[in-house]
Amino acid sequence: MGIEEIPHYDIANTNYILSFGADFSGTWLSPVNFSRGYGEMRQGRHRKNRGRLVQIEPRLSLTGANADEWVPVRPGSEAILALSIAYAMVERGYYRGGDALAWRSLLSSYKPSEAALATDISAEKIEELSKKFAGSKPALAIAGDGALSYTGGVSCAAAVNILNHLAGSIGVKGGMLINSGGLLGKERIDFKKGIGSLLDAANSSKVDALILYNTNPLYTTPKAANAKESLNKIPFIVSLSGFIDETTAMADLVLPAHHPLEDWGDGFASPSVGYPVATVMQPMVSPVNNTRGFGDIFLALASKMGGGVKERLKSDSFEDYLKSGWKELYNRNRGLSAGTLGFEDFWKKMLANGGWWREAEPKRQAAVSLKGAKQMLPSRPAAFEGNEKEYPFYLVLYPHHGFGDGRHANLPWMQELPDPMTSVTWGSCLEVNPKTASGLGIKEGDFVEVESPFGSITLQAYLYPGIRPDMVAVAIGQGHTHFGRYAKDRGVNPIDILPYKEDPRTGSVALNSTRVKLVHMGTGEKLAKTEGVTRELGRNIVQTITSEEFKKMGKEVI
Repeated sequence: MGIEEIPHYDIANTNYILSFGADFSGTWLSPVNFSRGYGEMRQGRHRKNRGRLVQIEPRLSLTGANADEWVPVRPGSEAILALSIAYAMVERGYYRGGDALAWRSLLSSYKPSEAALATDISAEKIEELSKKFAGSKPALAIAGDGALSYTGGVSCAAAVNILNHLAGSIGVKGGMLINSGGLLGKERIDFKKGIGSLLDAANSSKVDALILYNTNPLYTTPKAANAKESLNKIPFIVSLSGFIDETTAMADLVLPAHHPLEDWGDGFASPSVGYPVATVMQPMVSPVNNTRGFGDIFLALASKMGGGVKERLKSDSFEDYLKSGWKELYNRNRGLSAGTLGFEDFWKKMLANGGWWREAEPKRQAAVSLKGAKQMLPSRPAAFEGNEKEYPFYLVLYPHHGFGDGRHANLPWMQELPDPMTSVTWGSCLEVNPKTASGLGIKEGDFVEVESPFGSITLQAYLYPGIRPDMVAVAIGQGHTHFGRYAKDRGVNPIDILPYKEDPRTGSVALNSTRVKLVHMGTGEKLAKTEGVTRELGRNIVQTITSEEFKKMGKEVI
């Protein structure tokens, strides 16, 4: 498509969703917005029929638990499955575009009979998904973090977008809507400048000073990257963190910035909801400690530096700087000035509303070209480090529902919040399929060593039927060596045992990129969780009937 931004997925108005690892009810992008749309899709008053959700992922997520169907695809083969569904759409005549023969030729390597071997999904199921997706207009295919966290994540996103193209779901209601360019214009971001670029520059002595804000690379980067050794080569490191996390602990100077509730700021929704959305943040409380605002720190620094930097950042406070920046946007953007008496009127309204947005139908159109698709198609499933015989299990990581990548693990109420699928609190657990656990003599609560070619971690087992037998899963977020008493030395950080592999097109670290072996370390203790037992113990709490009996009742499923 050639557009470097995340589109808006119109879940509320679609009839059928193929979700490739998009846990939109749990942790992906905006769960509140997506859950609202999902509720409309399922039982909105404007709908005649209830929409259908098929969740394609190797580990059952919160979204998968709410889906009509779970398709447990082999880890790393999501792109192959998407392209096989696309091939079936063209082969069966569901796509009738003038370039159908060209698409058939391009996708000929992904025939269902061949893709079944790579994905562990039968050719019959692939044909079925293709027929239902093509026949349920408008239909929507989504690629989320679960499918994009491999080394070929961008290729998977392209494969899923091909499905939307063939179904005619790009730029239509109930499909994939292209967000507008935003208020700032066409500002191009170099996505390849990730942590790898910083480490390379540090190793080459090209960084004299580093200022850190709202980031903790020593925690979120695999140990195989030797990030600590690289950052130690930087002569001067300043952290603006309000808490002593792993990276702040090695800083030369710590200047705690205001808490977000004490500071000014703004933001531009990305992804948006089909039209531009901007937010403005103003202080809710007075500063509790002797700190300064993030923007005010840089304004003071610019003033001391003098010269051109001082002239460009010339404001008495970040509040003034923020207001003047919005005044420039207001003067050059007619959309902002519409319906207001002047900038001061606009500014007061925006502060009162918490931001600015203008609901409108998306006008941007896009299509997937054959030439562009050819450059993105994967030839094989994503690669995993480790010999399959020595390391028989895939390791799949996912963000913690409460503190994501670990940035909120220092909050006790987040630690207390039960995981929606396992109910585990205050620690880490290894999710293992019950059949796999039985074969290894592992019971719930037992300690298990998880070893990859790059290191090992030890944690308690949780028997989870919503996971493939050939894989194990661990949530990211625990295992801090610093970050306060509620986070330090609690659980494990599974990122530590990953290889240092990046997606070549984005520069992001591939979280799902290694195989592991399991070693039963012996009987453990009871897991900290709120779940009791998964069995009814003869109490007949959940009553069931056969499908034939239900049909005789003549009742509609709600």
